[in-house]
Amino acid sequence: MEDLAEEFLSLSKEDISLLGAIEIGMRTHEWVPTFVIFRLAGLSASRSEFRLQHLFEKKLVAREAQHYLGYQINFDSYDLLALSDLVRRDQVRSIGERIGVGKESIVLEAQGDAPLAIKFHRQGRTSFKHVRRLRDHLT
Repeated sequence: MEDLAEEFLSLSKEDISLLGAIEIGMRTHEWVPTFVIFRLAGLSASRSEFRLQHLFEKKLVAREAQHYLGYQINFDSYDLLALSDLVRRDQVRSIGERIGVGKESIVLEAQGDAPLAIKFHRQGRTSFKHVRRLRDHLT
């Protein structure tokens, strides 16, 4: 995600609730059914469907419709949920510039009671060593 803070500010409380509900649902489901999401988020079905479509268009959730309609969150959504939790607990009040970007993480400056650095790990990204092992033409 290019600008985590900007994306975070564009989300509503309902969006955060839906992302959190999908995260909880993914503990027991690969693709979380919509009725589980509605129940966990505490939102009406029509409002949830509207907001889920919005999140899908922003590529914050993946959608699968095999035997039922189900959703998964991606790694950017985990970052947004973590940031939401830090803001909710009043540990982060503002996000600044990027301090560093590596192949496995991104570090942002932040402000709480004191200056902070927040490191978001990129666990979902492919590592270069893993690609080399799988593709003979790179060795």
